[in-house]
Amino acid sequence: MFHVEIVLDRARDAPALPAAIAQKNRLAGMRALVIDDLEINRIVLRARLESLGIDVQDAGSGADGLVMAAATAARGKAFDIVVTDHAMPWLGGVAVAAAIRAMQGGERVRIVLASSLGTGAPDDAGCQLFDAYLSKPMRNRDLVDCLSGLKDLPTSALTVVIPGSGPADNPAADVTGAGEANARILVVEDNAINRMLAEHLLAAAGYRIDMAESGAEAVEAASSGSFDLILNIQMPGMDGIEATRWIRALGGRQARVPIVALTAHAMAGDRAKFLEPGMNDHVTKPIRTAELLATMEKWLAAPPLPLPSRPQIDSGAATTLFDPEPLNALRPAMPPDRFAALTAAYADGMAKRLPAMRAQATDRNLAELARGAHDIKGTAGSFGACRLQALAEQLEAACAQTDIPACLAAMAAIGAAADETLARIRAQPVLNLAEMDA
Repeated sequence: MFHVEIVLDRARDAPALPAAIAQKNRLAGMRALVIDDLEINRIVLRARLESLGIDVQDAGSGADGLVMAAATAARGKAFDIVVTDHAMPWLGGVAVAAAIRAMQGGERVRIVLASSLGTGAPDDAGCQLFDAYLSKPMRNRDLVDCLSGLKDLPTSALTVVIPGSGPADNPAADVTGAGEANARILVVEDNAINRMLAEHLLAAAGYRIDMAESGAEAVEAASSGSFDLILNIQMPGMDGIEATRWIRALGGRQARVPIVALTAHAMAGDRAKFLEPGMNDHVTKPIRTAELLATMEKWLAAPPLPLPSRPQIDSGAATTLFDPEPLNALRPAMPPDRFAALTAAYADGMAKRLPAMRAQATDRNLAELARGAHDIKGTAGSFGACRLQALAEQLEAACAQTDIPACLAAMAAIGAAADETLARIRAQPVLNLAEMDA
């Protein structure tokens, strides 16, 4: 064991701080947003950034991150840096970056894409939205160097390209021919953040955009026949599949509009599920801008599809309106007052049911309309209402095929036959004619 003492002169110039300490001091006070759907990733990255003196907020989804980014931008305190995961459910990193760029002051935000999908930047036109790329697992040295480089980068030096804005090196610009033709797109989306994102991406590509917040609104808007393509989202209530059935049943040009599903579903068999009701194609989330625009252009350029075959509604003129034999057979089996009460209850019930069914047809409530048609079909024969029974069977079939014109035609025919049929039932004698003669 030993020790040594060395006498040294004082240095003429103070030594420079270690590089890591200098970088930490330069990053202190910056505001950062971390977006990742995995909590453990957010905890680790937040701790790393806070150790550098950075003020950090985090969000567990792309939608939550956009809400936070919009709120801070509205207060004039936009984040300096956003670090977002690449592959997140619903809204991925590319979609998040595009929406942030669309915000006021969004071009000044440094956006870093963190991805474990590979060793380099993913092959996606949306990567041009980012200022830097970090591969997971993320080394602390790489993170510090990346953020220091972004701080030194002047705003004027940013080379951010928004898909559809037209630069030659932007692959998305090669698939915007339909946008240049000013095609009109209906986007069906119940989430405000997603509507904002879709509006930005499609408007930047040159399209005219209309929004519907529900399947019912989409059907109403589509009935105008003024859209060149519909982007349909899965949502509560009347979802994209049911809305597609209604649109395809409108008839005419309205029914031939291309419909593309945007869905998080990517399981085997999902494609068939979307194509069966009449959708033309589907794009899975997270949205890849180039893929979406290419799919849209393909269907905008395609010839209209033929309309599906639909059942023909027979007005029932060839069917006997009323046959008294079922009631003649029923009459002897019960007391006269019971017979009178039964026929009156049926006629009164039918008279009350029909206005409700007309409303269901108008409101496109096919489930209830089909239930009413099934009830009529099952009871009309017992009271001799032959034509009503035949028409109810046709109405039930039209409901099953979501054929709106056929449903409306069948309801009109049922209404035309009902008045006289119910009058004939009410007029039936409560006693057999032989008993009355006696």
